[in-house]
Amino acid sequence: MSQFIVYAPLQRFVWSGTHFSFTPKVEIRRFLSRPDLRGLEKHLAANELQDLTPRHWVTFHWTSGDQPNPAEIVNLFLLALWVAKPTRTQVTVRFEIATDPNEAPGTRYRLLDRFNWVQGTAVDRVEDADLVSAASYFSRCRELRMADHRLLNGLLLTLAGCTAHHWQVAFICHTAAAEALLTVDTPKESPAALPPVTRAWSKANPRS
Repeated sequence: MSQFIVYAPLQRFVWSGTHFSFTPKVEIRRFLSRPDLRGLEKHLAANELQDLTPRHWVTFHWTSGDQPNPAEIVNLFLLALWVAKPTRTQVTVRFEIATDPNEAPGTRYRLLDRFNWVQGTAVDRVEDADLVSAASYFSRCRELRMADHRLLNGLLLTLAGCTAHHWQVAFICHTAAAEALLTVDTPKESPAALPPVTRAWSKANPRS
C-alpha cells in the first residue's frame, strides 16, 4: 500500500504556538519554510503560492485505502475547530505527497467548500485551550465517521450545513442534524435511522 504525508495549509488561522498534536498522527505545525511538496505546487496561481508562505499547516500520514480518507480528516479537523471556537479558518488546497521517492509525487487538490461563519460570531485568535477542546471533538467525530448509525447522519448533515452557501439550506441541514441526534432508535427504524425530516424528504422525492 502506498504511503503519503498530507499537508493542508491553514488560512486565517491565528495561533501563537508552533506545534499541537490532535492525535498521534494528526498535527498542526508551523513551518519556517514551505515543506517539500515534490513540485505539486508549481501549477498553482501566484496568489495561491503566496498562501503557502510560512504558516500553520495540518499534516498527517496516511496509507492508501485507510479510513477516514484525507479529505474527511481535513473536514473533521475544521468541524472540530468550528465547534470548539468558530473562526475564519479555511483550507483551500491539500497536498498528498508520496513518501517513496520512486513513486509518482502524489496529488494536489483544490478545496472549493468553505465554512460560512455568521458575522459578529467568529473570533480572530485561537488559544491552546481551544485546540485541546477541538482535539477532543475531533476524536469523537472520527469515531462517528467510522460508525454506521444515525449519529453519522448528524455529523454529515452538520458539515453540509456549515458549508452551505444559503441560510435556508444550512437551516434544513442543521435541523435534520438535530433530529438525527435527538431521535431514539427503534428496531424497525431504517434506513440507517434517518431523521424524520430526511425520511419525509426522501418519501416526497423518491428520485433524489
